[in-house]
Amino acid sequence: MTLENLDEKIEECLENETNYNFALTPDGEKIYSTKPPGNLSTHIYGPGPVAYMFTPLSKEWVELNNKMENKEAKDKEQTDDKTKNINSD
Repeated sequence: MTLENLDEKIEECLENETNYNFALTPDGEKIYSTKPPGNLSTHIYGPGPVAYMFTPLSKEWVELNNKMENKEAKDKEQTDDKTKNINSD
């Protein structure tokens, strides 16, 4: 790009607009946003569905978190039982 062809390049960019405002799913699918970047009016409308894909609110995360909490509870219970057995001997 040079000063001489600046107008031509600007015109070319305006004619061939590229939207880089998208999210990728785990399968590689692009989900394009219909809102321009920087539109942070989430306090009125709330975040879009992509915001919940891999957050503490997603179904997958909740299921994994529940499994981990159950495992931790069982491990703690087993440790407590072992400690009681050791202390009672």
